[in-house]
Amino acid sequence: MEVGELSLREKSFYFILLFIPFANIITLRLSSVIVYIVITLLLTFSFILNLYKPKSITVEEKRLFFAFIPIFLLSIGYLISTLFFYIENFDSVLFFLQTPILVSLIPLFIDIRKIIEVKLSRYLTYIIILISVSIFIDFLLLNVFNLIHLQPMYRGEDAYSYLDRPFGLFGQPSVNTAILVGVLLLKRYIDKKNSLFLNIVSILAIIAQGSGTGFMSLLIYIIALLWEKHKVLLFFGSIIISIILYYIIVSEFIPKIGLEYLTFTYYYFEHLIIYFFKYTSTEDLWLGFTNYSDITIDFGPIYMISKIGLLYFIAYSIYLLLIVSKVNSSTFRFFIISLALSNLHYPVMFYVIMHFIWIVIYYITFCKPKKRSLIL
Repeated sequence: MEVGELSLREKSFYFILLFIPFANIITLRLSSVIVYIVITLLLTFSFILNLYKPKSITVEEKRLFFAFIPIFLLSIGYLISTLFFYIENFDSVLFFLQTPILVSLIPLFIDIRKIIEVKLSRYLTYIIILISVSIFIDFLLLNVFNLIHLQPMYRGEDAYSYLDRPFGLFGQPSVNTAILVGVLLLKRYIDKKNSLFLNIVSILAIIAQGSGTGFMSLLIYIIALLWEKHKVLLFFGSIIISIILYYIIVSEFIPKIGLEYLTFTYYYFEHLIIYFFKYTSTEDLWLGFTNYSDITIDFGPIYMISKIGLLYFIAYSIYLLLIVSKVNSSTFRFFIISLALSNLHYPVMFYVIMHFIWIVIYYITFCKPKKRSLIL
């Protein structure tokens, strides 16, 4: 298929992609209703345009649809059950269930292949710059101008653990940097390279953010770069990095990856996990809807299981393993590893921007679009 301009139907969807990074700010400052209205109106507009001039559905897109039927039906079942039996949990359930629904339905009336070929590389650059600039601006407001309250995602003194770091685009240091590195890896997979400018800007943003998760994600990015062509250098570099990392942890030079913080985190989550599995009934453990109140969003997997159960957690994990097995690329696998490890802390993979990025990921995996430098 020849690469050209997007049709109005795809432009409408692409506007959602441009808009969605600001969803958290709009939700905090105004209302999540605005976000849902904008997305619904634009998707409806695209759907109506598709009725007028239907998009042809390829064999690969049908394969993608049928592959997602099990988890799609599971997601719909959860949403309906929550509406009838546990409405107070609906927002949490919706937070985790959007990806299967979007991946199943969007490619049926939106030409995702065209968007990948025409806009994906540019869009990923847009996300990298946007996240980095938001961190830089908040860093200046916090540390230079002492105007912490002007940060768009500032939530008041209640967010005491974040007050000494930039809130950034998504309002959480770990999420900002995890998505930043994830997009960096994805762009490198798509284009086979990243510019020196993007690498420098991203590294500076991660340093300014001061997140332990961010430094871990950056380390994975460096390993991914060396893994491609410099495995010998990676071996010796790993030894050097391990020694440096040991002294950083012991010296408490970076508090968020210091020995005291890591030890506290380990014992805290050990206690949390033991008590969660001890006091959660078998039914709640498999299906979610638990009333165990000590589970917070800080520990992604247990928080996810507490809301939608082991059944969905296992199903979602199987689909992740499926795309890892289907794509023969170390960079792509490091992309998944980076997000999965970050998800051990905060559920990064389920922020609204990621639900739309997963559409692209699964489409690439199942439908193999002929992006200029994209080889599966």
